[in-house]
Amino acid sequence: MSRENIFYLFVTIAILLGGVSLFSIFLQLDMQFLDYRFILFAIFTITVASRMSLQIPRLKLVLTFSDSMIFLAFLTFGGKEAILVSTVETIATCYILKKQGANIDRQTFLFNVASAILTTTISYFTISFVLNYTSRTVDFNNTNDLFVFLGVIALSQFFFNSLLASVFVSLKGDLNLWDAWKKGGFSISVTQIVGASIAGVAYKLIKNGDYFATGIAVTVLVVAYLNYRKIIRDMTTSIREAEKAQFEKAEVEKSRAEQAESHAEELRISLAEQEIISEQLQESNLALERAAYYDDLTDLPNRAYFVERLRLLLELSINISNKYFVLFLDLKRFKNINNRLGHSIGDKILILVAKRLLRTVKMEDTVARLGGDEFAIILNDLKSVEEAKRYARKIHQKLIQPFSLNGHKIFTDVQIGLSPFEEEHQKPEDILRDADIAMHFAKEREIPFAVFDKDLRSKVLETIKLESHLRFALER
Repeated sequence: MSRENIFYLFVTIAILLGGVSLFSIFLQLDMQFLDYRFILFAIFTITVASRMSLQIPRLKLVLTFSDSMIFLAFLTFGGKEAILVSTVETIATCYILKKQGANIDRQTFLFNVASAILTTTISYFTISFVLNYTSRTVDFNNTNDLFVFLGVIALSQFFFNSLLASVFVSLKGDLNLWDAWKKGGFSISVTQIVGASIAGVAYKLIKNGDYFATGIAVTVLVVAYLNYRKIIRDMTTSIREAEKAQFEKAEVEKSRAEQAESHAEELRISLAEQEIISEQLQESNLALERAAYYDDLTDLPNRAYFVERLRLLLELSINISNKYFVLFLDLKRFKNINNRLGHSIGDKILILVAKRLLRTVKMEDTVARLGGDEFAIILNDLKSVEEAKRYARKIHQKLIQPFSLNGHKIFTDVQIGLSPFEEEHQKPEDILRDADIAMHFAKEREIPFAVFDKDLRSKVLETIKLESHLRFALER
């Protein structure tokens, strides 16, 4: 059987038992006891006591004076009359709560009424059993007897009422019985204890017959009740205002947190965009730098880079003499290759020359294409001019090897001018000039390479002077 079916079965049985109990009480009642005093008592319970309740702030606990009227009915009229008072009081309370907005359906209403009837009936039989079992006569004028009587009824009311309510909540709310009892058992126990205490005090005042003292006590009780209700109302208002302020503060903090999170997200996106822009700028700068300092065809450093490298070495001109050398290379008959085979073949030859040069020198050496068919190399940290000559010879041997392109072998030749760093070199152009002079000397003599020295410079200057004189003579 499902939990829902068990719940409906439990509620149905409780309602039937409550109805049977109430019907049997009607049959047993002696109508002569239902005099005007009982009618006035019932009317007071329905109209006044059922409306007198105190909500304890911050707790799900409501103290009602209607429970006191049930206990007072036990003392004043008897158990059967108390069952009737409990029935009408529960009906009135449910009606008032429903008018105040409580969600009480027909099933819950009938169960509450039946639960009140059953609880009060069981309490009545419990106190009757205790009195018969102990063979004790209760004298309500005796304070001890009075409060023992009320204590037994209060405990009986508490136990059976909390049991029925816990089973109802457990089955309806899908909770275990213990959790359901913990939710409502405490409030029921406090209600029963307070109700029994008020009923005991009221009964003593009424039975003592001191109407003046009773009037004063009732007046004090009413004033205390009204003042307490005002205090509770003020406390409730203050708590609600504090909770509202706390809620508004939480909403403001939540809104600020959301704004901060939104700003953080915007900042993150902005930073990401800035990072992308920075990377693009860096890539652009690298591309510009590469375009400014590297040759597009061979991917070698260009003349600008080579000149800057020479300038740096001259600025660091500490013990570099005869340790650093510049090689100036010029490919022989390269123009014939371009004219006969086309520029695309010429470009491929230049790329292959660049690769052979890189494989021939050391990694720390600098290989550059100065433009056209001219290349230059900086040889770093050599021990002597002879070592530089070995490099020049090795490069010459590499470059005179034929190139295989499109099934054809293409031969080239190269002249190399070699110039060591000298103290008299002040500018990069000075070294390049001397290496270029040595290269032209090698070309004139049709030798693989030549090393620059001061005598070679003098010979070149004499040649230039002679050419100048011959040109001047021809013009004359």
